[in-house]
Amino acid sequence: MEQTLTDLIDIIDSTSMSMVSLVYGYLAITFMSFVRNLIILSFTLFGIFMMLGYVQYPASAFFKKLFLTITVYLLFFNWPIFEFYIYNFFTNAFDDLGGKLVNIATLSLFSDASVVNSISEIFATGVEAATRATEADGWVMPYISAGIIFLSVSVCCIFSVALICISKIGIAVLLAIAPIFFLFSLFSLTHGMTSAWLKQVFNFGFISLFTYLVLVFFVTTLAISVNRLSTHDTFSYTNMSSLIVVCFVTFIVLLQVPQVASGLASGAQLTTVGAIGAARETAAKYSGSAARGAGGLASKGYNKFKNRSSSNTIKRD
Repeated sequence: MEQTLTDLIDIIDSTSMSMVSLVYGYLAITFMSFVRNLIILSFTLFGIFMMLGYVQYPASAFFKKLFLTITVYLLFFNWPIFEFYIYNFFTNAFDDLGGKLVNIATLSLFSDASVVNSISEIFATGVEAATRATEADGWVMPYISAGIIFLSVSVCCIFSVALICISKIGIAVLLAIAPIFFLFSLFSLTHGMTSAWLKQVFNFGFISLFTYLVLVFFVTTLAISVNRLSTHDTFSYTNMSSLIVVCFVTFIVLLQVPQVASGLASGAQLTTVGAIGAARETAAKYSGSAARGAGGLASKGYNKFKNRSSSNTIKRD
């Protein structure tokens, strides 16, 4: 499994690198003349208006705007600068930090500590625990217990890998369209879009970082649970239940990772759990409106019937 995960992450990283460079280069070439002419025209008109006295602009604000413009220009038309300062930071900083945390926390458990090795070790530990469960007495229950353990650990591992892949792909997609938002940062009307874009990039970065931290918790607690299974001569369903609870709690925490990352980055991304909650609230709102509407119609019908009865307009057979 370790080799499979390594190949998967390597494929995503290489594909992201080539995709970002191609899209970034295409956008830079497409908007090159437009951005250059826009910057020249803006500063020319600004200088003319300042000399004529139509614009009063502080020197500090002017140099701040000039620095921002030069930075955007360099990032817009120079891929090596963007790759070194922007791309490498967002694609490597969170992974490196998470990998170091995993390495520090799991060094006492196994020697070759890394994110990929941690997930592989979790899966191997789950297989070991499931194998241990098949050695218990009984005809059916040992295999059912082994299946539950294997399924619980596998779901946590697969979901962790999915979060890491989503984080990497999300960062790559956002960085590919970075030139557009660099251009938006020059204007006060669209400056908020650049801030929202940057928050989303940090959002996906935090997803991978928090996933690594959850893996640190998972690999340590899982190792303790499996050690308890191994220290007993006979299989204990009590120890098995504790292992399953650890997997369940880890999965619940992993579900909250996108929401926590979005909250810290102040992003506007609607996560899967948030989408379910939004759908539930929408359904409740519309069902409540329908119930109130039906109640209003029933009340009107009853009042109409009551008024007609009081005026003796209903004929009896």
